[in-house]
Amino acid sequence: MKAVPVFAMLLMLGFCTSCRQNQKDNLKSEDSSTSQVPNSMVWNVKQDRNGNILIASYKAVFRYDGKSFRNFTSKDGLPANAVTTIIEDKTGKLWIGTTGEACVYDGKNITDFTSKKGH
Repeated sequence: MKAVPVFAMLLMLGFCTSCRQNQKDNLKSEDSSTSQVPNSMVWNVKQDRNGNILIASYKAVFRYDGKSFRNFTSKDGLPANAVTTIIEDKTGKLWIGTTGEACVYDGKNITDFTSKKGH
């Protein structure tokens, strides 16, 4: 696994600061349709096997590849936008826990495990 670059450490420090703001301000400050990192509560930060920084936030999952951010929301298949945890399994799939249900991202598709779909 690659070492976390200094920029990523500073980025995480900035998230910790934004976590201290009250939730009401956070909800008004972000349009989740953008691919910019929101001013939102961050619940989990991980680095995947490819060196990407994964950020589980109250608004979406954000992936930073060293150059740009990409966000994943319910529009992309997440059961809920509030993401609490991200775990990478030994095959490289990302298991994402939301306030709704769990899902898995295989690098191309998000599959959720909701009772509505019979999983």
